[in-house]
Amino acid sequence: MLAKRQRPPAPQTDDRAKKEPRSNEVANSDEESRASSNPESDDIDLDAASRPKVKKAPAAKRKKGKAAQEDSNDVDLGAASRSMRGVARGRSKAVKTRKTTPSAKGKVAAAKQRAERLCEGTTPAWVEFEKSFFGKVAGEQILSAFNKRFPRLNYDELDMILPKPIPEAAYDEDWTVSNEAKLDKRLMVNPLRKDLIDYKDSALPKLFRVMIRIFRITPFDFLSPKYLLQYAGSPGNKSQRWTTTFSQHIYRLIVHPLWDFDMNLLKLAIQYAVILRTRDTRTWKFIAPNNEHFFQTFKKVIQEFKGQHRPLAELHGLVSKRLRERSIPTPPYSQFMSRLEKTVQVDNDIEEDVTDENGPLATYPVGNADLKNITDALDSMTHVGLPYFPSADVFCRYILAIRQGGSKEAGKGSSKAETKDDPPFGQQKTKEYIERALVAVRRFEAKEKNRKKRLRHIGEIEGEYSIVQAPDDLEMSVEAGLRAQQAADRDTVARLQRMNNKLRVENDRLKRRVSQGDDPIEPSSDTSSESISDSEKDPED
Repeated sequence: MLAKRQRPPAPQTDDRAKKEPRSNEVANSDEESRASSNPESDDIDLDAASRPKVKKAPAAKRKKGKAAQEDSNDVDLGAASRSMRGVARGRSKAVKTRKTTPSAKGKVAAAKQRAERLCEGTTPAWVEFEKSFFGKVAGEQILSAFNKRFPRLNYDELDMILPKPIPEAAYDEDWTVSNEAKLDKRLMVNPLRKDLIDYKDSALPKLFRVMIRIFRITPFDFLSPKYLLQYAGSPGNKSQRWTTTFSQHIYRLIVHPLWDFDMNLLKLAIQYAVILRTRDTRTWKFIAPNNEHFFQTFKKVIQEFKGQHRPLAELHGLVSKRLRERSIPTPPYSQFMSRLEKTVQVDNDIEEDVTDENGPLATYPVGNADLKNITDALDSMTHVGLPYFPSADVFCRYILAIRQGGSKEAGKGSSKAETKDDPPFGQQKTKEYIERALVAVRRFEAKEKNRKKRLRHIGEIEGEYSIVQAPDDLEMSVEAGLRAQQAADRDTVARLQRMNNKLRVENDRLKRRVSQGDDPIEPSSDTSSESISDSEKDPED
């Protein structure tokens, strides 16, 4: 009977030799993970594959030169997953892998870097997608397309958007030179003025430059009563200074493809997020951003249920139902709203719906939670189970960071002027234009207050001040009537001139017939006095 073969004893290795390579690999992987996932960074590391690797322990030697680069750029996901299965079998197995070839170790390290990905594939289509999109993004093309659609502003254009002083045309019966002087004085003596305009971080200045270039408005103007929005802030933030996190949330959303750079679509998304969070059932002051069936149907449904305090999510469901009944496909924006309805959590301190009994709507208070809910809803959109869009961070980092020269790929072959940021440049200039933007918002609010006050004195006060026709409306009506009368008079003069010309032609014809000895009474075959009078007869006469 054969004796059992004895298993040879495992080779003795000191603890330091066991742990050092693994700890180095984990440390290097953590450093790369933190560098790639840091939300504060605007740099896009598109050349990570060609960067030299961090030097490891002497025992873990790698190939040098071109061979090492080929190993690093290898995208054999199938081999990587097989290596990962070998690593997962236990620590004793991990000890044996120390004696594998350097190329196998390189694949194990590459597999560890891909371990946190949501999805991996081995098909050529997936590998090609990863290589083309995440490996070699055409930064130059992105930069060129962005600059073509949104030309860089200069200081003259910036001064037209935020003028100082304001032009004479800005003054009227609701806003005078005296009102402007008082507004400037109030801001200058405001003890919180420095906190409002002096931002030490880069989040708000970057947001300021991007929004004014794309939308031609400032962030403060966007989140103002003009668009029924307002920065919620926090109870301890007396100055209502925007926080870094809040600015970063908006910054990530600006270039998302669902809006297609349409500010009104982004505005509706923010309003809807706040409405869901606060259980606001007051009639939504909805303005359709375009003529799509979805938005036009939504507008009609809101008008049908005006004042009935129906939840907006319920009205949205009714809109989708009507579109299906008419065989009209629902747009991606409708799916986004549905995702938002599932994402938003109602505030804990809200126990019942907000109705008209709580007072008329002034603005929707926007906080960090609302913007994060929008981002989460966008990232959760799907098409046949696949993500509808890459994450919002991808669009933000690949478009906006390339614009600022944050990508090495974008900098290749481009001049400094192409990757230079937009004005205003420098901290002092930025503070100046931030102050102008804040003054513009306060000017709008004060002017609206003066206008309502003037109309209240003219109209009848009933509940929410039902305004009768004010003198300015009467004046506009009179002017419109005068313009219409003047246009009618011009038409009459033109008609009489045409009649006079035809009569002159007829008179010349008669004279020629007399000189030729013909009967002057016989009319021509193509023209008669009756035809002249009939053709020029005024239907109003």
